[in-house]
Amino acid sequence: MDIVTSEAGEGYSIIIEAETSTITLNNVALGEVWLCSGQSNMYWTPADGLVNYEQEVTEANYPNIRFFSVPTFASNSEPQEEIKSQWQICTSKTMNHFSSVGYFFARELLNYLHIPIGVINASWGGGNIEQFIKADLIEHDSLFIHSAKENGGWRDWIVAQPDDLQKKSDQEKRLKKKSHGMELFIME
Repeated sequence: MDIVTSEAGEGYSIIIEAETSTITLNNVALGEVWLCSGQSNMYWTPADGLVNYEQEVTEANYPNIRFFSVPTFASNSEPQEEIKSQWQICTSKTMNHFSSVGYFFARELLNYLHIPIGVINASWGGGNIEQFIKADLIEHDSLFIHSAKENGGWRDWIVAQPDDLQKKSDQEKRLKKKSHGMELFIME
């Protein structure tokens, strides 16, 4: 479905009409949307501790910044189509329980771009990038499997592993060659 929109701004309404029903979305902001993801440093909120905490929380009233927090839960299935969360306007209350890094990033973007900024926080302390990749892609990629064995702590959703890692020493040489010794994985 394509929805014709106006220029960046806030306070819009979008009306979606079907044969038997109408849905109206009010106080819609149009602008930039950014994904913030990472481990505990991205997950950390002002309520968890922040320099100048009282001042920052008191001043955090930005109707042109919107937050969306992705709940942390494991899934063995396909990507989720519905989750229990909703967009929230940046207020002292909502900012206090959102990613500190995400909030300050959004505030800087707002001050620079002067358009509404949406920030999606999909962080999970101790999480790996592999959590954003379909399990079947990981299960059949020897580099990912090698990383799983080396780094440990992998989730039970990695269920199938090839019997042979295609000669582990060759695999390690390939890994180091591609990443210059760093744990960086390039999909081919």
